[in-house]
Amino acid sequence: MGRHSFTMEFEVTEYDPPHSVRLVCTDNMGTTWDSIYELEPLDQGTRVTLTMQCIPTKFAMRLMWPLMKILTKRGVQEDFGFFTEHLNQVEEPY
Repeated sequence: MGRHSFTMEFEVTEYDPPHSVRLVCTDNMGTTWDSIYELEPLDQGTRVTLTMQCIPTKFAMRLMWPLMKILTKRGVQEDFGFFTEHLNQVEEPY
């Protein structure tokens, strides 16, 4: 996101191929990130729906949360853009 980069390790807590996957992580600020990616087949591709819950526990993160929501949304949109671009470059299997 933005000019800074960081790494978060997520645990797969639910996996229902090819329909959905749930990833959960608690970062070093004590915020829990709980994300569900759902896949829906369409005629011309696949719709990916992300439902993300972020639960800040520390006071500082609660204060910063309105700004973090904006930054997180931008970061997710950027990540999906990169993901889409990558998939569009992958050749179809025969």
